[in-house]
Amino acid sequence: MKSILLSLSFFFLIFKLTAQNAPFPLPGMVYGEAYYCNWFDCPNGEYQNNSFFYKGDTTLCGLTYHQLAFVQNPNNVVHLRVENGKYIILQPTFIPCTSEFILYDFNLEVGDKFPANNFNWIADSLIVYQIDSFQLANGEYRKRLFLKPDSPFQFITFEWVDGI
Repeated sequence: MKSILLSLSFFFLIFKLTAQNAPFPLPGMVYGEAYYCNWFDCPNGEYQNNSFFYKGDTTLCGLTYHQLAFVQNPNNVVHLRVENGKYIILQPTFIPCTSEFILYDFNLEVGDKFPANNFNWIADSLIVYQIDSFQLANGEYRKRLFLKPDSPFQFITFEWVDGI
């Protein structure tokens, strides 16, 4: 589960500056990352590939979720829904439909705190310290948030850019 959450935390999502969300996810696209593991997660120094693809939509708990499947194991699926600029993950639990958390919130403003559910090894919350936009090669702009932990680990920063 940590691997899924870590992968999704580096996973950039689509958003328009007009506050209208672009269609997400896009069929046919592969999202994700490949990174060199740290010594704790991968003691042999191997690379880890956490790429996802859009597998389709499903209805769970009366809500529509996008299914994001791991490229390496398509049966391993993450359920994500988008609502008002918030990207929400349905966590697998023993009691279905009882646990969701917000992975990203693009409605945040400078000074706002974001609960660090998926960054809990750093701090209880992340603070937005800067917001700007990022221009894509096709001329479109995407919102970009800069966040840092509300803790002594403030030298670690996070950058959320939609659509990259």
